[in-house]
Amino acid sequence: MNDLKFALRQLRKSPGFTLVAVLALALGIGANSAIFSVVNGVLLRPLSFPEPERLVRLHESNVRLGFPIFSIAPGTFVDWQTQNHVFENLAAINSSDFNLTGLDKPERVSAFRVSATLFPILRVRPELGRLFLPEEDAAGRNDVVLLSRWFWQKRFGGDKQMVGKQITLNGQSRTIIGVVDVPTMDPALFVPLSLPDEEHNNQGGHYVDAVGRLKPGVSLEQAQADMDVVARNLERQYPEAKLGWTVGIRPMLETIVGDVRPALILLLWAVAFVLLIVCANVANLLLARAAARQKEFAIRSALGAARWNLIRQLLTESLLLGFLGGLGGVIVGALGLKFLLRLQPVNLPRLQEVHLDGRVLVFTLLVSLATGLIFGLVPALQTTRADLNDSLKEEGRGMTAGRRRHRLRSGLVIAEMALSLILLVDAGLMIRSFVRVNSQPPGYQTSHLLGVDIGLPGTKYRNVQEQAAFFDDLLEHAVHTPGIESVGTVSDLPLSGRNAWIAVSVDGKPRPALGEPSSAAYRQISQNYFHTMKISLVRGREFTEQDRNSSAAVAVVNETFARTFFPKGEALGRRIQVSDGGPNPCEIVGVIKDVKNFGLEEKPPAEMYFPYRQRSWGYFSMVVRTTAEPASMGPLIRDLVVAIDKDQPIHNLRTMDQLLLNSTAGRRFMMVLMGLFAGIAVILCATGIYGLISYVVAQRTHEFGIRMALGAKIADIIYLVVRQGGGLALAGLVLGLAGAWASTRLLANQLYEIKPYDPVTFIAVGLTLVMVAFLACYLPARRAANVDPMEALRYE
Repeated sequence: MNDLKFALRQLRKSPGFTLVAVLALALGIGANSAIFSVVNGVLLRPLSFPEPERLVRLHESNVRLGFPIFSIAPGTFVDWQTQNHVFENLAAINSSDFNLTGLDKPERVSAFRVSATLFPILRVRPELGRLFLPEEDAAGRNDVVLLSRWFWQKRFGGDKQMVGKQITLNGQSRTIIGVVDVPTMDPALFVPLSLPDEEHNNQGGHYVDAVGRLKPGVSLEQAQADMDVVARNLERQYPEAKLGWTVGIRPMLETIVGDVRPALILLLWAVAFVLLIVCANVANLLLARAAARQKEFAIRSALGAARWNLIRQLLTESLLLGFLGGLGGVIVGALGLKFLLRLQPVNLPRLQEVHLDGRVLVFTLLVSLATGLIFGLVPALQTTRADLNDSLKEEGRGMTAGRRRHRLRSGLVIAEMALSLILLVDAGLMIRSFVRVNSQPPGYQTSHLLGVDIGLPGTKYRNVQEQAAFFDDLLEHAVHTPGIESVGTVSDLPLSGRNAWIAVSVDGKPRPALGEPSSAAYRQISQNYFHTMKISLVRGREFTEQDRNSSAAVAVVNETFARTFFPKGEALGRRIQVSDGGPNPCEIVGVIKDVKNFGLEEKPPAEMYFPYRQRSWGYFSMVVRTTAEPASMGPLIRDLVVAIDKDQPIHNLRTMDQLLLNSTAGRRFMMVLMGLFAGIAVILCATGIYGLISYVVAQRTHEFGIRMALGAKIADIIYLVVRQGGGLALAGLVLGLAGAWASTRLLANQLYEIKPYDPVTFIAVGLTLVMVAFLACYLPARRAANVDPMEALRYE
């Protein structure tokens, strides 16, 4: 307690030092707390289900076809249920949307079609009402619905009387039987999957996902081995549909956060580097402060104080600084977390679970204590090593730092320089990758382009002709509307995350052999879609009015499709067979340039386009090129749709510029944070060099006065000082380049068209830090050169 009181008095005596040290520590600790809050909420916190480690996701995989992770055919899922020996149960899930009508206005709502087994597997209980019964999973008995808690509160105001009432979904009346809250799943509704009998034998159409709970004591490896046997049995039973298809099993948490794990771990390392640089800076401050207190320690030693007592006292001051920095770090961390959540990329999962909680506060406390030890221990040991007589002699002569202390401070600055360079190189690579991604031409023009989704219910629009008639009417009205330049439709809007793949074969050719292409991306479009998107036609023609259900089936393909399926010949005029239930064969009438439908970073795969008058699934995105601000056209589009069908909602209004921006949100998030941390590191490094050189200049003022009195020029003094600082900077650069060379290998998966050892980045970063170091040395050097020799000679 006496040590603590003495430490408080010492810190109060030096308010400037205390303020600078605490602010620096608060910045470093707070940044770590903010990033750890995200890592904790996204990666470390267990899923909010009982025994979450037993929950897994299952998928099908076919490397031959290029599908390492793919959805499951419903018939395959049924066979998995009956043939496995390792799961308590399995549940199938299919993401869908419904038109909610009969209320004040029609609304498109998200939904999961699920097996009745899902909720028992997850151990989820209803907040109101009940869950699905097994018999309600059968076709014809599925007229029930569960509301998600958030949708129940938002749409119905949390009215408990809604249980037992009916709502209309896609024209079908369904009874609300309960309200549930399912963590990590946020659709508005849950409805029974209710597979028709014929789907129990469907081994080729992949459209469901699966969740399972392992039996107690069953490991992931045992489950995988068991399901491998099941997959081989199915391949023998259905050789045409299941050739090459295997089963994959992953922990549910991994399927939710797997893609973002490397990026978050990288950020955690980066912010830890920032904290180390802060520790080096504060340690330098403590060394300078300890040097000024050398006589105090010498006298206390002369009076009988043991070295351990002095070390304990200095460590108490360091730990107190660390604790105060930790308190400030909690505030900085809370503010930093708000900033991070504002930057949130659309692909960062579990954001609702990211907050400052007990685990984060414990982490902050431990970091604060560890920080206090890191920056306090070495100065304490160094300071108390000094010889008593030498300390008193040096103090009498005005020398407040010995050679050992100077070497230690120089080493800390070198470490700061090296760590800063590593961070700056990593940030530079991320920035260059982001620029490369953003410079990729998507193949279409996104400006003044609006996308809006329209899903026609199959109960009302039962076939291709009825669906085509609706969109024909809508497009005809839209194209004559003021403010609209052109309009089209597409089943899966580019960059929206919705994509379909369909098996395809060339008419007249044998079935593709193992390793040969046998599927392609698939889109249904209107005749003016390419014109509206400004997608270039390479050969042939686009779709026309004559391409209807009564005419010959036609298709347009991209350049990659033409090269892949017709490597030795012309694609135009060739016929293909498409397994989507539509008319076959289809004649290829046009070839378009490759476009980036899947993302700016993805190479365009083989893609096929079909006229919606021949093939339609009833769900389309309407793309509208406007002469006015695209976002302002939403109400006008809504009025056009309501004029045709008052019960038909529209949803997901967004501009293509927004989709383009969202497609790079993850990279932007990483670039901003890495750039921010690197910038902080450079500023801290510059202040460290400046502080050390300023301190050296102050100690050598007498020497500089003598040199100038003997005829040294201003340039000579500046050269002496800058050379000393430059030597430290050079050593830091060499160590930093070696460290960056090693660290960038861990960054390789985060880069795009940039090599980890990109020479441009390394050279640019090196030159930047050289300039920073030069300025940090030049300012105190200039001050030293301007000293009056007579004043300097009287300095001591």
